[in-house]
Amino acid sequence: NIILAAQENQPSYIAQALDKVVDILKTSGSPDLFSPELEYERKKHGRDPDPGLDLLGALLANSGARGGSMLPRRPSSDKGVPAGVLATTTPCPSLPTIEAAPTQIRQLLSECNTWTFNIIQLERLTEKRPLVWLGMTTLLRFEVTKTLGIEESTLQNWLTLIEANYHSANSYHNSSHAADVMQATAYFLEKESVKSLLDNVDEAICLIGAIIHDVDHPGRNSAYLCNSGSDLAILYNDTTVLENHHSALGFKLTQSDDRVNILKNLDADTYKVFRQGLIDIVLATDMSKHFVHVTKFCSHFGKAQDEDRASEMSSDGTEAQTIMKRMLIKCADVSNP
Repeated sequence: NIILAAQENQPSYIAQALDKVVDILKTSGSPDLFSPELEYERKKHGRDPDPGLDLLGALLANSGARGGSMLPRRPSSDKGVPAGVLATTTPCPSLPTIEAAPTQIRQLLSECNTWTFNIIQLERLTEKRPLVWLGMTTLLRFEVTKTLGIEESTLQNWLTLIEANYHSANSYHNSSHAADVMQATAYFLEKESVKSLLDNVDEAICLIGAIIHDVDHPGRNSAYLCNSGSDLAILYNDTTVLENHHSALGFKLTQSDDRVNILKNLDADTYKVFRQGLIDIVLATDMSKHFVHVTKFCSHFGKAQDEDRASEMSSDGTEAQTIMKRMLIKCADVSNP
C-alpha cells in the first residue's frame, strides 16, 4: 500500500519502476524480504542480497529502457576506469546520444549553451525528465567524466537517481528547476572572465552542485519547516534547514551504490576539495544569507571592470574562486523562468 500510494503524482517512468517492485513483492512469497536481520545474515555469509532488494537496479534499468537505440559505452578518459569496477554491478543501458534522440529533443539540446534555452519545452518533450538529458549533454561538454575518472554509464545512473528524488508534484522546485539552474551555471562558466579563474574541478563542482542544490525539496521553505517543527528543522537546529538537507542527501544518494557513485575514483585530497566545494555552494543558495554573499562578492570584485583588476582575478587564490562559485550558483538559481 505504501508503494502504491507513492506512485501517485509520479512521472510514468517512476510509476513503472514501482510496478516492478510490487510484482517482486507479490511473487517473492517471503514476508521477510526487507528484514534487516535477513540482510545481515546474507552479508555475514557472503551471499548476494535478494534481487528483490535492488530497487535502484529496477529504476536504472527502466530508465534506460525508455530511451531510443542504445549505443556502446566508451571510456571517459585515456587511463579509463580500473578493470573490474563495472563488472561487479548491474549493467544499465547507455543513454542514447543526441544523434539518436527524437528530432525535437535533439534540436533543443543543440541550443543548450545559449541564454535563451527553453527549459519548459525540454520538460514537456522529456515527460518531466529533463535533468538526465540536459545533464548528460552539459556534463559531457565540460568533460566531467574525465575530471572524475568515471564511465558515462555511472554519470547517467547518478542523474537518473538524483532526478527520481526531485518531487515532480512541485510546481517550481522540481528536476526542471535543477536542470535550468545547471544550464545557467554552464552558461556562466563559459564566459572568459570566469574560465580564467576556475579550473576543471571547480567547473565540475559548480555543475554537480547545481544539480543537487534542491534535491528532495518538500515544496515548503525553511521558515515553514522551522515553524511547523518538522523533523528536518529539528535535525538541523533550525539553521539553513533545506540547504543542509539537499547537500547531505546529495552525498548520501551518491554513495548509496557503486553504480551511481560519481566520486568513487577521486583520490582522498581531491574528494575533500570536492566535498567541501559542493557543500559550500549548496549552502550559498540559502536566501536568508543572500546579502552576506552579495556584499562579499562586491567587496572582492567591485573593481572587476577595471582592466588591471580583471587581469589580477586569476591570481587571487582560493578565496576568489570560492566567492565566484557561490555567486555563479546564486545568479543561476534566481535567473530562471
